[in-house]
Amino acid sequence: MKALISPIENVQYISSWNLPVEPSKRCTPNYTICGERVCQVQEEEFPVAPPLFWMDCADNVTAEAYCYDATNQTIILISPNELDPTPQPVTTGTQSA
Repeated sequence: MKALISPIENVQYISSWNLPVEPSKRCTPNYTICGERVCQVQEEEFPVAPPLFWMDCADNVTAEAYCYDATNQTIILISPNELDPTPQPVTTGTQSA
């Protein structure tokens, strides 16, 4: 398989959260860049304009779940987002459908 890489588009994930100063406010996310965008994955290359480029990849790579690590020149899995620690509102009673 071939992955089309866009080195001008960063991929990021939520690595942590800032707790709100006021209890009624929501937490705010901290983003960490993990690599460059994999635009698409397919069996055959086609001509692309720079700075886009193709690279070989494993059959299980998808554009949504992977990015390109330029430092190691490898395709890596995007880290999962940390869950929002903002407490959910408490309700009482039931809701009928």
